[in-house]
Amino acid sequence: MSGTRLPIRILRYELTVAIGLGCAVLPVPALAQTAAPVDDLIKQLQGEIRSVQKHYETEIRNIQKQHESEIRNLQRQLDDLKAAQAAPKPAPIPPTASVTPAPGAPAPLQIPPTAGVLPPPAQAASLPAVAEAKRYGFLGTRFDLTLGGYIEAASIDRTRNETADISSNFNTAIPFPNSPNYHLSELRFSAHQSRLSLLGRGEVDPDTRLVGYFESDFQSAPADSNSIESNSYTPRLRQAYASLDRSDLGLHILGGQIYTLLTMFIHDMTPRQEDIPLTIDGQYVVGFTWTRNPQFRVVQDLEKSVSVGFSLESPQALLFNGPNAPLVPTTVSNPGGNHLNPLAQYSTDVTPDMVAKMVFEPGWGHYELYGIGRLFRSRAAFANHTIWGGGGGAGAILPLVPQQLDFQADFLYGDGIGRYGASQLPDVAIKPTGGPGAPGAGRPDRPPDRCARSLRLCRHRAGRADLVYSQRHAAIRLWQSAL
Repeated sequence: MSGTRLPIRILRYELTVAIGLGCAVLPVPALAQTAAPVDDLIKQLQGEIRSVQKHYETEIRNIQKQHESEIRNLQRQLDDLKAAQAAPKPAPIPPTASVTPAPGAPAPLQIPPTAGVLPPPAQAASLPAVAEAKRYGFLGTRFDLTLGGYIEAASIDRTRNETADISSNFNTAIPFPNSPNYHLSELRFSAHQSRLSLLGRGEVDPDTRLVGYFESDFQSAPADSNSIESNSYTPRLRQAYASLDRSDLGLHILGGQIYTLLTMFIHDMTPRQEDIPLTIDGQYVVGFTWTRNPQFRVVQDLEKSVSVGFSLESPQALLFNGPNAPLVPTTVSNPGGNHLNPLAQYSTDVTPDMVAKMVFEPGWGHYELYGIGRLFRSRAAFANHTIWGGGGGAGAILPLVPQQLDFQADFLYGDGIGRYGASQLPDVAIKPTGGPGAPGAGRPDRPPDRCARSLRLCRHRAGRADLVYSQRHAAIRLWQSAL
């Protein structure tokens, strides 16, 4: 590794010398010219210095990319040689010793030579051949497949009876004191969270990687399938996506169903590195921001420590209609049609949800800034009505004790972001006039405010399960006077 850093150090030294020489000549023309020409010369030299700096920074980045590519190639060759070395080898044939018969003993049996009669013994495969066979992957497709998953047997014990499986309902299913279920506890066992996964990875060339991932479990029922948060249709599809990574360009493109880009990551914006709460409950905990949505995502690495991403995600609004119908004929949703759940309601969306995120990893900690924009639509009084919603937030993971204790915090605040929270608070409320917004005299049409936050301490224990201490909160404001 030290050999790869030497050119970078030389370039930085040359850059420092160039800057020093440029600054040293600044006072020379000032002895013979007026202030105005001196200022022009200073600006010219400063421009040349910036040009030199930009040139050498570009050269440094190119050299870094070249060395990283060489390191990957060398590592690949080393892996191939190790695989070839581990391949079984035929046992060596012991040489035939020449024996001289004793006097008076019978002559030994003469075996005629077999040259030209028997085929030559098969030779062991050469190292390059074994290495080349390994590189072709599964069935010669140049893809490596990894089968994963687990079997879970979970117990559920609730103080209030929700009559629910492993995923709790933190909103409408919690019984109030006037319900008999408020006075009944709930106990059941479930294996529905058992999971199956399949990961495929392949390298087209040293700078291009293709990845495909599929993940499924058994937490679904036809009657409650919907497209709001987890897209829990039967059979249940948790994640299914394909991605293209270009290391030379720092570009990552993804399409398919995956966690929303709003969900905080453990590292960078790498798929399958989302910071998922370590809970048994399939709905996680209140305050956690998530969906698993079909989407198209692009991530660009600006530097090794800074990345930006943008995602277009499948829209679906969580609606609140209230006890009374609007005063005019209104359409805000429709029951499912072909291949959708006819018992569920689907909002009349017009644009995808738009999510943007920036990630910083300066060397200590992981930091995120993110935002979302959404558009809601209804039709009332023979006209279409649309309204914008959205919000923003931030998150951080701070390693208080490296590899042992992390402090994690994140929040999301905005209008019409209820779908993205584990508590499933409504995105929009339908006004008496039929338009989407929050009810209240004199209040402008806009979705209800919502805030979700999460604080966690995570203790990592080598060879054992992590311990998590968390505090989470979700709140909603439908009326201005509620503040």
